[in-house]
Amino acid sequence: MTPLRENPQARALGDAYAQNKGKPTAYLDETYRARSDRPDEVPFYLFTAVVVAAEERPLLTSDLRHIAGGNYWHTTESLKKEEDHPKILEMCQCLGEGVEPCVIACKVEDRAGNGDAEEMRRACMLSLLGALWNGGEAWPAVELMVMERRAKREQVGADQHTMKVARSQGLVGRAARLEQVSPSLEPLLWLPDLVSSATRQKLVMGNSTFYDEFADQVHYVPVP
Repeated sequence: MTPLRENPQARALGDAYAQNKGKPTAYLDETYRARSDRPDEVPFYLFTAVVVAAEERPLLTSDLRHIAGGNYWHTTESLKKEEDHPKILEMCQCLGEGVEPCVIACKVEDRAGNGDAEEMRRACMLSLLGALWNGGEAWPAVELMVMERRAKREQVGADQHTMKVARSQGLVGRAARLEQVSPSLEPLLWLPDLVSSATRQKLVMGNSTFYDEFADQVHYVPVP
């Protein structure tokens, strides 16, 4: 196993944190339903950012690892195991006890839309990047965004391209930085995964048990 300090993703993330200094960081993740997945149901894409202050990162990371019982967590997997639901609830309560804003960009396709996942992803991501860079009434402006690195090279490239488009359209400035890393390297990526899954439960299943624990911290941004 490659030592953490030699992992290129870990090194790039460490450099990004150093450059970001004491400014907040936004952690991004998503959930979706494409028309190709469920032809008879309404397609949607939901992109979430949880904004964490620099001084809160160490303690919040420690709390999340303690609840997870280790260095691995994936909310979707835990939702399938009834015995893991108390851990999900505890994580949601941990988030709800803090002050971290949860910013969500959601696009729902009507019958006229094609429900293509990548197109919806791009639209949500552009709106979210712009909202984070500019800040809002309930969240600070953010320069560093960290998201889960997708498995395929072309997917990684597509997200890098979306960031370039955001710059070219003036949605973000030159100082904006997007790092794509594995959640195994950054447990704070578990937070947007948690929020996305809890929001999906509310949206699709009508179950707001988890969502209600941090609902006051959720803010939605419009997606064209």
